[in-house]
Order: sequence, then structure tokens, then C-alpha cells
Amino acid sequence: MVPKELDELIREYLTDGVISPKEREVLLRKARQLGLDEDEVDLYIEAQQQKADQANDMAARRLRGRVCPYCGGSIPQFIDKCPHCEKTITPQADEELKEILDKLENALIDYKSGGNSERNKAVVDRYIRKAKAYYGNNPKVKDLLKEIKAESEKEQSKRRRNAFWTYVDNHKIKIGCLGWIAVNFIIAILSIIIWLHNGVDADADACIEAVEAAINAGDISKAEEVYNAFIKEHSYRADEVDRAKAMIKRAKVKNGTDLVTIVQKYLEKGDADSAKNAILESEEINQVNYKDYDVYVLKTIKMLLKNNLFDDVEDLAVFYKQRIDDDRHWSETVCYKYLKSEYEAKGRNFSMLEYVTEEQNMNSSTMETIPQTAMEGGE
Repeated sequence: MVPKELDELIREYLTDGVISPKEREVLLRKARQLGLDEDEVDLYIEAQQQKADQANDMAARRLRGRVCPYCGGSIPQFIDKCPHCEKTITPQADEELKEILDKLENALIDYKSGGNSERNKAVVDRYIRKAKAYYGNNPKVKDLLKEIKAESEKEQSKRRRNAFWTYVDNHKIKIGCLGWIAVNFIIAILSIIIWLHNGVDADADACIEAVEAAINAGDISKAEEVYNAFIKEHSYRADEVDRAKAMIKRAKVKNGTDLVTIVQKYLEKGDADSAKNAILESEEINQVNYKDYDVYVLKTIKMLLKNNLFDDVEDLAVFYKQRIDDDRHWSETVCYKYLKSEYEAKGRNFSMLEYVTEEQNMNSSTMETIPQTAMEGGE
């Protein structure tokens, strides 16, 4: 908690909207004199600066008129449909965008401060998915997501390095005592190092070798990471690494850590929330194998809908749609067909999840321009 005298000084420096480097130095010196943690105070200053930036941004928006929360374009007064992206603007959309921006900015501060970024990971991921799905064209959202991705990747890289050396330390005794473990361990390390060095441009055989070595060393998560990296960049070559996929699946089924087994166990207990979180936190589903999981995602959605948990349903649906990464394929899933039917029956807006063909988009645009043209002709 920042003392009142320091808080008042921060607010005074913010009257012009910006805390200069010199002013920040004075504030941190004051914090030292008060016996406060400098890093915590610096983080608090950063948060107050961002709030001031938001307030200034809102004031600037009011001066130049309304701004579309979806694409950031200017909207004329008394118009409730954006002329740039053609989406309907509602007060709820403005409020939701503000909430999303606040959450994303707090996540960015958390990453940059070196704090416990995992603490609110599920919440942050939820807002990132919403931001991408609903406001992905908004310039401010784009910039924030880009920054968060960069900081997140730094953090993940750091954790991977730490996990690697922890893994080495934990296996020192076994390596010294058991020759065959030593061989597997060394092969795994060399294969993964070669894979990481070559990156996702390495050939399919290298990917399979790295996956097999990681599994033999007991590191299924690393095997999965290597496989997913290859698929992400080369989904059209998925059949070349089918053996790697099969090896990972067998290993996970063997120790009961595959997603299907986990989700089934939760659903049998009636725990739809845990089933949903297991899916959201998993890296198993991708644009190649999504059909293997369609039924289990649907079962989870049905259980969530039974309890009227529409926000959770939409989070899961958006995640699944993004993992499929192809709108047409998404529209062919049983999840899509079921949700579309349920939403229409309950009179809920399905537009954010709906698959719209290019032809439908063109027809819609043509129909919307007819009344305007007619009005211009009448004038």
C-alpha cells in the first residue's frame, strides 16, 4: 500500500499527464526514504501512468467524436453502425472493450515487472481470446496483444531454460547409476538441442527423432512442444509426422495424461468447469487433429449450457475455433452445428461464432447499400 503523501505526490506529477524520468527518480528516492520496496512503488507509478494515459485517450476520443471499439475508426454522431467495419455499436461493447484493455494492460505490467505471471493466467487468456475474437482489428488491442505475446514468450523461454536445468539436476543420480537411462537422456538432449537450433524448418524426420527421444527420456511435454511447433508452421505436412503424433498419444494414454481421458473423468463427475479448463489449458488440439476432440468439446459445451453458463461456452467455443484455425472447417464441426441451433432456439446472438461465406458477405454488403442509394436518388 502506497502512503498517502507519496500517492498525492504521484498525482501532482500526473497533472500534466506524464511522469518524467526526473520526477520518477524523485518519487523512488522518496520511496527509499519511507522504507518502501522500490520495485513495488515503480510498478504502482507505472499503473497510475497507464490510468492517466487511458483518461487522456478517452478525452481525446470525446473531442474527435465516437470511436468504433471493434476497428478503432471514427463514427459520426447518431449512427449506431460503424461505416468502416459495418459492426453494430452498443454501450455494452464499449464497456467490454474497456474491461478487456484494463485486463490486458495489467497483464503486461505483471510480465514486465517479473511478477507471478501464472497467477492470473486463466483470466488473462480468457481476455486475450475475447480481444482477438471480438476486437482483433482495434489498433490499441493489436498493439497490446503484440506486447503481451513478446513478454510472454520471454517468460516462457526463461521457464523452459530453468526447467531444462532442473531436469538435468533431477536425473544426475539416475544417469550415474543406470547406463541405459544415460543413453536415452543424452540422445534426448542432443535431439532437442538440434531441433531447437534448426527450428521449425527442420525436416519431418528430425521432428520425429526429437519427439521419440523426448518420450524415451520421459518428457512428454517437450515431445508435444516439438510436434506442435512443426504442425504450426507446416500443417500441410502433418501426414509426414503422423508417427510422432501416434507416439505422443500412446505415451499420454499410457500414463493417463491425454486430454480425452482427463476430460472424460471430469465429465463423469459432472465437473464441466474443470473439463473446460483442461481443454483451454491443453496444447493437444490443433488444425490437423481437431476432429479427434470434437465430441468431447461438444459434451463439455452441452454440460455448460445445461447450467446456462453462456460466457464459459463462448470462451470454449472461441478457443476451439481458434485452434482449428479455419472458419470453413469450424463450420463443419458438430460443436458449431449444435451451438448454432441452440443459440437460434434461445434467441441469442451467434454472429461472433458464425461462419459467413464470401458470397454471403457480398450479398449483405449489396443489400445494405440499396436503401442508401435510393435515399440519395430521392434527394
